[in-house]
Amino acid sequence: MRKVFKWNNHELYYSALDAEVSQKFVSAFNETYDKMMAYENENVGEDSLLSFDGIRIECGMINDFFDKVFGEGTAEKLFDGRNELEEHVLAMKKLKNLHYRQGEDYAKNAKNLFLPVKPNEPVD
Repeated sequence: MRKVFKWNNHELYYSALDAEVSQKFVSAFNETYDKMMAYENENVGEDSLLSFDGIRIECGMINDFFDKVFGEGTAEKLFDGRNELEEHVLAMKKLKNLHYRQGEDYAKNAKNLFLPVKPNEPVD
């Protein structure tokens, strides 16, 4: 599997099996999730809609997430300075899916690798 996260014609190195990268992802993801849930619990009205400022605030939280995972300025490049919440959420979801898919692929590939090898037996 290629170790690349792609968004809006940008490609960024991402490997769930790179300890530093994965640690940044998990820490930033959980922090962002907690902040967004707390913000929505306190600020979203009965109609379940965010205000214009709420959209900007949540986009800012996701921008911070991408900057923590990939480095300062990444969110500006990925989103071209826009505060479009659906785009931000979809990008975060895509990275989360990539993270899990890379882990699953590794588990499949490593499954038989650590079994004893018999003469003339191919390794999958």
